[in-house]
Amino acid sequence: MEEIPENIIKNAAKATDDLLPIKSRAYYDREYGIFIIWKDKNAIAIINETILLAYFQELSEKYSPNTLWTKYSILRSTLIVYEKIDISQFNHLISFLKVKSKGYVPKKSKVLSGEQVLKFLKNAPDDIYLLHKVVLLMGLFGGLRRDELVKMTVDHIEDKGVVIFVKVPETKTLTAKSFTVVDDENIGALSIIRKYSALRPKGIKEQRFFLTYRKIVAVQYNQWVKILLEVYLQL
Repeated sequence: MEEIPENIIKNAAKATDDLLPIKSRAYYDREYGIFIIWKDKNAIAIINETILLAYFQELSEKYSPNTLWTKYSILRSTLIVYEKIDISQFNHLISFLKVKSKGYVPKKSKVLSGEQVLKFLKNAPDDIYLLHKVVLLMGLFGGLRRDELVKMTVDHIEDKGVVIFVKVPETKTLTAKSFTVVDDENIGALSIIRKYSALRPKGIKEQRFFLTYRKIVAVQYNQWVKILLEVYLQL
């Protein structure tokens, strides 16, 4: 067999490496690392279906079936890239995961009714919950994810008078996305967003629209705010 040129090998390696999602690469690598640590701790030199069954049996004692499937999916991708092993062919492992899923009823996320959303926007005091109102409105009008909110800058928001036009930065699907916030006499969305924008300190270098977003995620909320974050920010 002819020797494969080095540049071809490098290109093939790069193509294989790109099989892992760019935005979730660190998360995938962490899960792969956890498995390797477990394998080394148990003095295991090989990776086969028996090893994976033992690993997932231990995981099943701590995690829900949904989480097990997530970890399986991540290992399937990382083991192909790093070990050249395709665990999608491990039929006993897949059967094991299916058995664990039988009868499992996942917890349902709490969902706010339209009346509760309106009550929060109207009655919650702005001196405490103005940021939360803006986050909620972005969720209602644009369905933004947490990382999209964090990465949003003042340049992504354009006030056109009758509407506010919002560009979504770096969506999960890597596709362009935008939406408009319109006014409504029951919600007053435009005035809420404008009030928050007006309070933003002038002349600072930080361009993020939500300046204290990370800090706020860490504090304790009342029940309303906890539900808002669960439903609209997918926390």
